[in-house]
Amino acid sequence: MAITNMLFLAAVATVSSESPLPSDIPPDAVFYTQEDVKRSRYPEPYYPPEAMAAKVDAEVVVDCEVNTNGRLKHCAVVIENPPGMGFGKPTAILFLKHAKVKTETGSIPPGTWKKFRFLWRYQDYQQAAHTR
Repeated sequence: MAITNMLFLAAVATVSSESPLPSDIPPDAVFYTQEDVKRSRYPEPYYPPEAMAAKVDAEVVVDCEVNTNGRLKHCAVVIENPPGMGFGKPTAILFLKHAKVKTETGSIPPGTWKKFRFLWRYQDYQQAAHTR
């Protein structure tokens, strides 16, 4: 996905799932939902301010539950590297807002948890920000 599709949300939600949580989701994981997307009021493209100042790249992995129409119901941040730089929250929101998976026969059934990996690149953000 293009950097220009990134956004940031500040809300944290609890999750109730019909499907059991995958065992590799940490017990202290923070979940984000479609309700968090609805409360979005942040500009695109987005890059965490602390990370921008430090000019760092990042890797984030979110684990998300797929709903019946292929959209993501909620996502948990399971890897954020480097930690504490503010990449987890906007990554989860980005996937909740834009991702869709195939749920037809032979594809991912609703209720399945799917991992997504996103790489943040400072240089890509700078290029996108300067072309707006």
